[in-house]
Amino acid sequence: DHKTCPPSVDGERPEHKCKGRWQGSLPISSGSTKRKYVYGTTKAEAQRKLREAVQAKDAGTLVVSAVTVEGWLNHWLDNIADVRPQTSRGYRSKIRAYLIPHLGKYRLTSLQPDHIRLMYRSMREQGLAEASLRQTHAILARALKVAMQEGKIARNPIEAVKPPSTKTKRRAQLTVAQARSVLGATDDARWWPAG
Repeated sequence: DHKTCPPSVDGERPEHKCKGRWQGSLPISSGSTKRKYVYGTTKAEAQRKLREAVQAKDAGTLVVSAVTVEGWLNHWLDNIADVRPQTSRGYRSKIRAYLIPHLGKYRLTSLQPDHIRLMYRSMREQGLAEASLRQTHAILARALKVAMQEGKIARNPIEAVKPPSTKTKRRAQLTVAQARSVLGATDDARWWPAG
């Protein structure tokens, strides 16, 4: 696939000193013009990748998609996620604020568990609460589950990621004296039975 490679004749390229990569391809389905392409720096590497693609095709796990995580999240939220408008606004906010900046550029098929873990680390370093991480995790998990169901990915990378903690900070309780002081400061009779 290098500009110095001689053109192929009847699907065969003449022998030459190649400066490019080896390429293999296979049709996605019979009669389809869509193809899966694999590349290798050596012929053996390209052949190995092509064998793996053929095995994945035979097993029904071959995925061919150029969609990015950002593209999938927007498509999922706009066309697939069946949620109330308020929930949709919350999802969209988390997707825009956290998921797209950290993961949006990756191809959906290239998303790795480490990418997700790095996002969580960055969110923690920004001082975000674990509740924000849990909500972001839940949104991404739902979107990726649907991506698997739709055949966009062969495996779900979030399944290998430990969900964010459910620990919450303990709230300080008022002492009896403080509670009496608060109740004494109000004339609202609703609070008197609590005293």
